[in-house]
Amino acid sequence: MRYIDPPLALHNQGALELVAGRVLPGLFPPPPEMEERFLSLIRSCGSIPSGMLDWIS
Repeated sequence: MRYIDPPLALHNQGALELVAGRVLPGLFPPPPEMEERFLSLIRSCGSIPSGMLDWIS
């Protein structure tokens, strides 16, 4: 998660959820726990300036 774009990471996770049969095809927002998992990874391991972390949190 150091260099991957957060929306791309969510997109990739959505594809995995679809392939695993946990969601139906279509548009859907990510569950809050999935979004928080990615945000916590970005906060702890990412290369995003601290001012931007406040903006995306």
